[in-house]
Amino acid sequence: MTSSAAGQAPTGDEEALARCADEPIAVPGAVQPHGALLAVSEPDLAVVVASAGAADLFGGPVAGRALDELLDPADAERLRAGLAGDLAELNPLRVRVGREDVDLVVHRADGLLVTEWSRSGARRRPAAPGTAGCPRCCSGCRPAPRSTSCPACSPATCAR
Repeated sequence: MTSSAAGQAPTGDEEALARCADEPIAVPGAVQPHGALLAVSEPDLAVVVASAGAADLFGGPVAGRALDELLDPADAERLRAGLAGDLAELNPLRVRVGREDVDLVVHRADGLLVTEWSRSGARRRPAAPGTAGCPRCCSGCRPAPRSTSCPACSPATCAR
């Protein structure tokens, strides 16, 4: 860990950032259990690839469907308007999916629009025991030991 000045201890903000940097939020091949990832073609916004959690989030299969079908018309219009400009100004976009508020983040990669959908704040479903983000063994950006009180989160099985 680096310090803010030679010989000085790191500040609280620097310590918090260092702890967050160690948090396994980007596990290769994994999507957070409270969200979904869709790769869509442009300009039709048709879903080409969907993560396993997409059907749960959207209430059914999404492959081949256009985002216009999955979103409220006003949200679809705001998304299309944002895609015409700087994506940094669009992200994150709060939309409604069914009866839930969802945060949408988009970027372009390999000719596709990659869309990351995450249930907003308190509406997130807790992660399953034994998976990254389980509230019984993981505590956000605070260092926490693996839980021995969660039967599915023993030190040998916890994803953290």
